Amino acid sequence: MEALRPSVPDVRAAVRVGWDVYAEIAAVVREEGCDLLLCGWGAPRRGEREFGPVAQAVLDGPPCDVAVVHPPAGPVRRVLVPVRGGPYAELAIGLGGDLAVQNGAELTVMHIFRADIPERLRWVEEAPYVALMERLESGRSVFKRLAAGADVQGALVEEAGRHDLVVMGAHGPATAVPVALDFAHLCDRAGCGVAVVKTRQPLADWLLARPSWTPASVDKWFAENTFDAEEFADLERLVGFKQRLGVTISLGLPALNEAETIGPLIECLRSALCDAVPLLDEIVVIDSGSEDRTRDVARALGVPVYLHRGILPQLGTHRGKGEALWKSFSVLRGDLIVWLDTDIRNPHPRLVYGLVGPLLAHSRLKYVKGYYSRPVQVGDHLYESGGGRVTELAARPLLNLFFPELSGFIQPLAGQYAGWRDALEQVPFFTGYGVEVGLLIDLMDRFGLQALGQVNLGRLVHRNSPLPHLSTMSFAILQVIVNRLEAWGRLRPLAPLHKTMKLIRWEDGQLALDVREIAEVERPPMVMVPEYRQRARGRE
Repeated sequence: MEALRPSVPDVRAAVRVGWDVYAEIAAVVREEGCDLLLCGWGAPRRGEREFGPVAQAVLDGPPCDVAVVHPPAGPVRRVLVPVRGGPYAELAIGLGGDLAVQNGAELTVMHIFRADIPERLRWVEEAPYVALMERLESGRSVFKRLAAGADVQGALVEEAGRHDLVVMGAHGPATAVPVALDFAHLCDRAGCGVAVVKTRQPLADWLLARPSWTPASVDKWFAENTFDAEEFADLERLVGFKQRLGVTISLGLPALNEAETIGPLIECLRSALCDAVPLLDEIVVIDSGSEDRTRDVARALGVPVYLHRGILPQLGTHRGKGEALWKSFSVLRGDLIVWLDTDIRNPHPRLVYGLVGPLLAHSRLKYVKGYYSRPVQVGDHLYESGGGRVTELAARPLLNLFFPELSGFIQPLAGQYAGWRDALEQVPFFTGYGVEVGLLIDLMDRFGLQALGQVNLGRLVHRNSPLPHLSTMSFAILQVIVNRLEAWGRLRPLAPLHKTMKLIRWEDGQLALDVREIAEVERPPMVMVPEYRQRARGRE
């Protein structure tokens, strides 16, 4: 084992006498509070997949995290972690990364996946080890992808032959490539050491574990994490918070045919928050293909404008606001990101300072969402209530029914929100109307309810949408909620969801059906995108 560590600190001997070796080992683990059990594995015979009775018993019922190791013959200079999406990937990468750091070795994490696996499942498999790689102390890390071919074991052996030690999980789930590995063959052909790891609590179990909630906990959250924008109207104080934290703030404005309103919005916010005080560091417009003068108006005001289909074009593009938000990560530079709708007819600086204030003032918060009174225009008359119909008729009832943890959010679909980049980049984005509700569910899942807040932004006048448009919006939001119900194990649909909707059309005195495809595409967390990680390192 000496090849695995340059030194062995704090060694203590424990001698036990008993008939059942595994039982005695498990007892020592409990008594000493061990985090990792390291078992030796001798020279196996060709074709032998058993590790010996003791090591096999340890793997069958691990009393803590376990590594069964056939040590390498010489020093460790290159470590390979082949990850197949199995439940022990996190432990394999963590142990492989630690060994690489301690030995000054290069770490290669190789992801093997079925060529036909959908992208949305692929990023779920990749998420744990990509996140771990981001935290590795060593800069000597390599990331590889390998689509499964006919000879998966041969590909593994070939790659292992270039390394001194292979660290891998005991097995993988159905979504991973099924490999009945001959570990002895791997040691013999590749001429390397092998460590097989297993956790007491598989990653799959951890992913299914959800935080508990009670009505009282939601009431407590509502009292502690609901703010008013005017609490943060002292802009000099906010700038002081910002400077002490040493952070930058970006405002992203997703737009589609907003030539009438985008100019006054930019002028109002820039004058108050860039020129008068240095609260905002940049304002950027992300356009989704406007056919009016939206881009011309913004550029005339000196604001950078990007077409969202031109950002990261190698990743393809989808229609929708969520796609624009997801891609905007790549062009916004701030540590704290604010997104606002661009159809607002009564802009005010509190739209920004109300959202960033809680984030700057309260370190527990990762994400803050706005709520506001929303008048509705009917003909020439503006009624002071009646806006937000999809919120009240679809989103809030469904959240109360299926995700009651979020029942305290007043306007879960509001388009005004802000969050820290290092939190937002860790969750997926739906590309269409479901982006807001998806963010709420996933951020709560990732960081907990106490990391989320909401703030009263006063009165906002938006453009009101006709009922058919609201119907398609509701359809998309329902898709996202059902998707997350499946992921959380709270719903098991009997058949795949339909992605088309029939809209009723009245034309020339006759009724007809219009069929619309409304499919919410799920983009992976931006931190999973290699091009984004490269740009992020360039900004450091």
